Amino acid sequence: MKKIVMTISQRNKLAKEFFVKKCIGILDKKGRNYNPNGEAFAGFVNDGKELDISPEKVIWLMKRKHDNAVLSYIKGEPSSESIHERLADIANYAALLSVYYQTKEGKTKRR
Repeated sequence: MKKIVMTISQRNKLAKEFFVKKCIGILDKKGRNYNPNGEAFAGFVNDGKELDISPEKVIWLMKRKHDNAVLSYIKGEPSSESIHERLADIANYAALLSVYYQTKEGKTKRR
């Protein structure tokens, strides 16, 4: 196995680029596609109602789909999306769940 040598500063720089450029770009693009009326969680709420589950569970299930795809990639199985796209989706679903709970707990202000 190849050893990866990197400083913490280098790692943090790459992680920041990943989150700022990759994750936010995907979150914005897909968020607009899934919620054209501008309501951030409408798709999750509607899907939850249809399935009789909470929006949190819908978000978690969507994240799990990508978790499973990453596990398949780690095992060497082919994937329909790049590993970087999948990891960005996982990060975004984790962020969405955090924001959902912040909103639910009244820790955010709506505009």
